[in-house]
Amino acid sequence: MPDESFSARTMSDKNGKHYNTNRGVLIALNRWQPWADGEKVRKHLEDLKATGATWRSIGRASGLGEATIWAIATTSQLVKLRTGEMLLAVKPEDLIVDRVSSGGAKWRIRSLVAMGHSYSRQARFLGIDHEIIQQIASRGQQTVAIDLDVRIRELWLRLWDKRPAAFTAAQKTSVTKALKMAEKNNWPTGANLDEDKIYDPDYQPDAIWQYAPGIGIA
Repeated sequence: MPDESFSARTMSDKNGKHYNTNRGVLIALNRWQPWADGEKVRKHLEDLKATGATWRSIGRASGLGEATIWAIATTSQLVKLRTGEMLLAVKPEDLIVDRVSSGGAKWRIRSLVAMGHSYSRQARFLGIDHEIIQQIASRGQQTVAIDLDVRIRELWLRLWDKRPAAFTAAQKTSVTKALKMAEKNNWPTGANLDEDKIYDPDYQPDAIWQYAPGIGIA
């Protein structure tokens, strides 16, 4: 009788000398489990993303490919046992993330709010918790992960001169709240940001908030 600590995980390397024999034993004992708990793995990835982590930084920490992690997180596909264990082993403190001044991300987020794009809307585009966007924009956070800064800049390039859709009552409410927030805090739109100075911690735009219709709907 095999030792009770014997598990499918220890036999997960198909190049192992005794893989097939041990697999047969585990199947006979009704203990063969080649798959991880996919929902548990996806929830863990969601929690890591909520801290500001990117697929790339999770990949570095887990030793898995960025595309593999993205596919697991965004689909209901089965997750191999060993792959699941490698991802579940990643903790927020394991994520080695390069950081950069938050100035660029802060003013880009604020300028999108000035166009009517709420924190929640921006967060949905980026696939992160809206509280991360809020912290960067309003709580004086000094640095952000460089990967996140790049993604915020990419989003800004797509939306800086466009207004969000406002067809439904919920959309109209979201846009109105965002515009009122920008007006109250005097946040200018993207056209009035100085890209050469935006990363300076002391940078303050010369322009004030003004309504801008943009060139169309995002």
